[in-house]
Amino acid sequence: SFLLMPLVGFAPPAPRKKRRFTLIELLIVIAIIAILAAMLLPALNKARDSAKASNCTSNLKQLSFAQFNFSNDYQEYILNGNFNYKALQENPRVMTTAAGWNWNNCLQGMGYLEPTTKLDKCPAASFRTNASYGHNAILGNNGFSCVYWTKLSKVTRPTETLIFADSMDSASSIYIMFQPSWGAAAYLPWYRHSGGTRANTAWLDGHVESRQRANLEGTFNSKEHYYFQWNKR
Repeated sequence: SFLLMPLVGFAPPAPRKKRRFTLIELLIVIAIIAILAAMLLPALNKARDSAKASNCTSNLKQLSFAQFNFSNDYQEYILNGNFNYKALQENPRVMTTAAGWNWNNCLQGMGYLEPTTKLDKCPAASFRTNASYGHNAILGNNGFSCVYWTKLSKVTRPTETLIFADSMDSASSIYIMFQPSWGAAAYLPWYRHSGGTRANTAWLDGHVESRQRANLEGTFNSKEHYYFQWNKR
């Protein structure tokens, strides 16, 4: 038929050759990807660090909650940095002056924290096998033994009195903090967040916040640093 007749002078189009990238074009693409990655990496790192700081803040809030539960059960006394919690459990009416376990181990042993908890470990800490939060030693621990207890009602400025804060990154737990005027750098709050400029802190009124060194290590009456109060007992 007419439709099946070959068309005179008509030739089918030649197949198109696949164009391949040249070496220069590949290098340009790789360079663009590298530039984009370099631009995005700081933002990704910042987001990761922000997430760790947020988790750290959550940890401190839950530690504060555990400390208030302890105070509620034991005559309003603030959690001590180191004490013999077994002796206290045996005789809860007498606040033991014997040393024994660090504050985090006491909270776990007394049931205020789960035995397998990671709440005492900051996600941004270099060493996460030990506690990475320090307890205000002036509220009831001299660094070696438990010598006194402080009641919540005796703290006149709870909004300005520290209870927990990020502590120094160390293979061994730095579980207590002294006031800066003592010159013990290893026992100061540790600024591990926001590029090493901020420490997360928990205060005796229950609030938790991130602070810079200048805001945290202020002075009280030009004598002692205000967040380590001496109003004992």
